[in-house]
Amino acid sequence: MRKSGPVIFLLFIGKICMAQSDSIQARIILIGDAGDLNFGRAPVVDAARDLIPLDSNTTVIYLGDNLYNSGLPDDIMPGYTPAKAVLDSQINIAKGTNAKVVFIPGNHDWNNEAPDGVEIVKREGAYINSQGKNVRFIPVDGCPGPELYPINDDIVLVIYDSQWFIRPQSGKPGIESDCSFKTPEQFYNELDDLLSNNSNKLIILASHHTLKSYGIHGGYFNLKQYIFPLTDMNPKLWIPLPMGFIYPIARGVFGVPEDLRYPAYANMISGVEKIAKQHRNVIFAGGHEHTLQLIKDSSYYYIVSGAGSKSTRVNKNKKALYSNQSLGFAALEISKNKNVHVDFYTVDKDSEF
Repeated sequence: MRKSGPVIFLLFIGKICMAQSDSIQARIILIGDAGDLNFGRAPVVDAARDLIPLDSNTTVIYLGDNLYNSGLPDDIMPGYTPAKAVLDSQINIAKGTNAKVVFIPGNHDWNNEAPDGVEIVKREGAYINSQGKNVRFIPVDGCPGPELYPINDDIVLVIYDSQWFIRPQSGKPGIESDCSFKTPEQFYNELDDLLSNNSNKLIILASHHTLKSYGIHGGYFNLKQYIFPLTDMNPKLWIPLPMGFIYPIARGVFGVPEDLRYPAYANMISGVEKIAKQHRNVIFAGGHEHTLQLIKDSSYYYIVSGAGSKSTRVNKNKKALYSNQSLGFAALEISKNKNVHVDFYTVDKDSEF
């Protein structure tokens, strides 16, 4: 395990500050894409449990893709027990403590584009929400949100299901559903209201899909992908393809459904940022990329913490204050004087944790 930081990045009354002796009013642990075990173990979850105080001031947020690759099967299926064990490894991070645990759905929790994706994500949410009052899955039933989750009087989470925006209209709850917000217009109106009503607080705006990245989903491909494009599907497929350059070019320009440039994904980014950037004190948090990144764009900060069980390549960029392709997680600490900083913890697969 290695710890990078602390990175002092925001005083949420609106100006950069230096670190100072100050008591902590809240900790927020961000773990994304933790849905796979490594040889039966969850080293990132274990490290977070052993390294971060898990008390009433701590909230653990799982940033989606809580289960690879197809979400939670029906309990009569043979894959149910191992899938449930993965979820239990995450839920149990706070077992016997007063810490709170929040799960956000990701594309794999919906089984990506599967026709029965709504039923799959509903099943996962129902199981997690049955595990005690300090454990929540938000939003439920495949609804987009947004939903408010108060941390304390100074800090709130605003959570939404980003996969709802990326799935086809026929594959998600819509106007006929029981969701509180059934259309993108209703979603964006509610998002604006939530941010306006909490404008004097620190707002962590969290979803599975990150809004910025310099990793694969952000269009980063190196020479290997131009010559051996199949290695992105299987690292052992070192097979040169004569037209292999088409793959990285096509993904870089058009994207696949899980790439930032894909039209539905790009439209969601535009809509969320258009509203969020009318408000101060917003930090964006997401997973999806299997990397650790801290990105600063104008006066806003984006935390990418999607290395809970997998790691992939990431590029350097002048807007990236920190980037790492190791397994790991991010931990925010907010002081009573309203200083905010983030530590990034990198974890080896064979770590003792």
